[in-house]
Amino acid sequence: MIQELWAQIGSATKPLTAVLHRCSDSKVIVIGLRSSVLLKEHVSPVAARLMVLQGEVEYRQGDEIYTLQPYQQQNIPAQTLRLQDTLCLLIQG
Repeated sequence: MIQELWAQIGSATKPLTAVLHRCSDSKVIVIGLRSSVLLKEHVSPVAARLMVLQGEVEYRQGDEIYTLQPYQQQNIPAQTLRLQDTLCLLIQG
């Protein structure tokens, strides 16, 4: 599933997502974005942890800007994410 999503990023015009795991109180989502595609500002119902698999992630939390490289992870509140040429896991719950 992850490899197929990564293979589609080159032609993606919107965020690509797939649910890897779901249970009553948590969910693991794969997110893939091409550099020209942004994940719009949104509100998540729960706090989440973002782990980069490939590429680079830049996200804003208030006035702070954070950049994550492959295999780095960060707890993120429900804030705006901006991902570039990226494949990552979003772990909620």
